[in-house]
Amino acid sequence: MFKSVREFLAGKYPCLKTFREAVQADRAKIMEGRGDEFERFLEQFPNEGRIIERLAVHKVFFNSERMLRNHHRADWAGVDPKIRVFSGKLFEEARKRGMPLFVHTGCAVDIVHTKFAWQMSRDEWRYIGALGKRVAKRMDLEITWGGDWGWDFAHWELPDWKTRPVIPDNLAPERFTPVGLLRFQ
Repeated sequence: MFKSVREFLAGKYPCLKTFREAVQADRAKIMEGRGDEFERFLEQFPNEGRIIERLAVHKVFFNSERMLRNHHRADWAGVDPKIRVFSGKLFEEARKRGMPLFVHTGCAVDIVHTKFAWQMSRDEWRYIGALGKRVAKRMDLEITWGGDWGWDFAHWELPDWKTRPVIPDNLAPERFTPVGLLRFQ
């Protein structure tokens, strides 16, 4: 989550009346020194403040029992290292905005909001999708987002997943936090 949003949540900006003002302040700071690519990314979301306002949680939640339990449920055994790193980076991009995500794994991953799960608006899913595409572009990773099909918004897969070896059923479970996933890069 950006500094001014964190400070707003902590009550350090009594002059700011809304969360949206804190997000706009962050947006102005972010734009300093950024290129046109980031500007185009943000322009896709004229209601970005409203999306983040609904999906953001207090920073304490990221270390909560519930959040850790959600990460512990994901079994990363046999999951492609590229998907592991992509997931970890997407978690971190969302965390910077105060949005907790967790994952269901397999040949692909379903990445959902920890609090709202799949119960998000199309615009909220598009925002998560755009974050994921931005992460994939930075990684130079070709990845398919299910939201482009118009119906499976949580789904991310490598385009060649059908040609990859089948994951054996007898692998020992592997559990990682988002930061732990990043060590595979």
